[in-house]
Parts: sequence; C-alpha cells; structure tokens
Amino acid sequence: WLADVWHESQWLSRAPGPQPRPATALAVKVAGAARHALWLRFYVRRLEMITHDLRYGWRLMVRRPAFTAIAIAMLGLGIGTSVTIFSWLQTALQPIPGVPDRDRLVMLYGTTPTRDDLSTSYPNLVDYRERKPASIVDIAGQAIVPLNVSIGGSPRRIYGLIVTGNYFDMVGVPPAVGRGFLPEEDRAPGQAPVIVFSESFWRSQLGADPGIVGTVVTVNNRPFTVVGVTAPGFRGALPHLAADAFVPMMMQATVRSGDKLTNRFDGWLQPVDKLAPGVTRERAEAELQTVVRQVRAGHAPTGGGSIRLSEPWGSSDVTV
Repeated sequence: WLADVWHESQWLSRAPGPQPRPATALAVKVAGAARHALWLRFYVRRLEMITHDLRYGWRLMVRRPAFTAIAIAMLGLGIGTSVTIFSWLQTALQPIPGVPDRDRLVMLYGTTPTRDDLSTSYPNLVDYRERKPASIVDIAGQAIVPLNVSIGGSPRRIYGLIVTGNYFDMVGVPPAVGRGFLPEEDRAPGQAPVIVFSESFWRSQLGADPGIVGTVVTVNNRPFTVVGVTAPGFRGALPHLAADAFVPMMMQATVRSGDKLTNRFDGWLQPVDKLAPGVTRERAEAELQTVVRQVRAGHAPTGGGSIRLSEPWGSSDVTV
C-alpha cells in the first residue's frame, strides 16, 4: 500500500496540465486499496508470519538438538523453581492452621541498631515467663531441630521443633491422639525422652497407626516414647515450617549440641507470646519492654536492650 501511495503521488505530480493535481485526488486514488491492505496485514500476513516462525524454529531445534535440550532443561528448571518458591511463600504467609487464637499469637524480637534478632536464651525466656505482665497470657519457646528418627528399624531424617512444656497448652491445640507434654517433663534435663508427632507425619509415614502411643522410637540414637499426635492441620507455630515432630525442651542435649539450658547469652529460642483477650499489641509490647529490660539489665553489661512484637499471626501482615 505504501508503494502504491508513492507511485500515485509520483504520477499525479507529473500529470499533464498547467498545475499538479491536488492532494485530494491522491487520497481518492489510494483510499480504495487501504481496506484491502489492512485486511492483508492483520489476517493473512499475521498467520503466515506465525507459521513461518514455527517452521523456522522447528528446523533450528532439529539441527541443534544439544542446544534445544539445554534450553528446554533451563526453562523447565526455571519454571519449576519459580512455582516451588511461590508455593512455599504462599504457604509461609498463610495464617498458622489449626490454631484457634492465632490472632493473639505474636513473636518476640530483640532489637539492635542494625537488625531484629529472633532469638533469646532459655534462662531469659524463663525469667520473661515468670515476670510476664497482665497483658501477656503466657510465653513459650521453640526452635527448629533436625532429627534422625528410626521407627521399626527404618531411619528417617525429619525436621521438628523443640518446645517448652507449656507449648501445646498456650497455643491451644490439644493432641488428636494421646497427650502433649506434662509439667514434670519440663523440669529436669534429660529425664523426659518423649515425642509428639504431627498428624500429617503420623498419617503419611506411620500409616495412621491408632496404637502409636506408647511406641518406642529412636531419636538421635536414644529411645523416645511416643506420647501423642497433634490435631489435624497443626504443624507448629512457625509460619514457614511444617514440623513433623515435637520434643520437650529438657531433651535439648539429645537433639541439639551444647548446654543451652544454662547459658544466658546463647540466643537460640524463638519466643512466642499469647496476648490477653482484648489487649492490643502496642500495649503488650510496652509492658513487656519493661520486663525485658529488667531481666537483661541484671545480667548484660550493656544494659536491657529493646524488643518489639510482630503482628498477630492471624493478620495479613504476619512477619515471617
């Protein structure tokens, strides 16, 4: 069509007569071809170009099979990785399932001038719990631990949580089978080799055995007695981890190296606080700040430090 416009313009400029023919004559001359040119451009040519590209691409792939295989593998790896990461983040950012009062659960952070520290020592945690203000119902501790578990001679590598004895009561999720941890199992180090499995692990890996309670399994080469199975859907109070098992805090030496129950300056636990009904996070944070400063001031030469509480885990602004 452009060639037709150029040709007609050249012809009109050289048309016989005293004056060149007006531009309106050019418009009339070439307007009839515009509709046909547009139809060719958007229908015929588009289809031809697509099929041409497909044939050309197929010939290139056949001629260079190694490059084709590498390109397909890279695309597959990239797409698979993106989907996996998105799925993990979608799960991590969801409110913790199976917890009735998750909108009252918050994480305790210790703050420094450069970052937030999501950890505290066990002695500090005990002091926080003993001095907790009225705005806090209870404080529990948890930490991720890798576990080598042998069940019936079959070894498994799983990830679980080591938790304080008040963990299940504070979270408010009673086990579906058996029980949680007793108060006496949270007192003497090394004297409570018991374990609670998650419902998903019990169902997928243990065949949903109804007689699992009382069974002895080996955890890191030490016999542990199974005392319970969590409620369906509950995977622990960490948004980014689906825990397969739970062990009591007093078994720390078996599942995590070192003596971490007496060292006040070894921050390895993630404190979980449960707010009292109707209490705002800001109020609880202010009251708990006083307690934390009192505890730390008595032991840390640098003073009490500061803390903050995360958004409740039932909100859309959950801090992971």
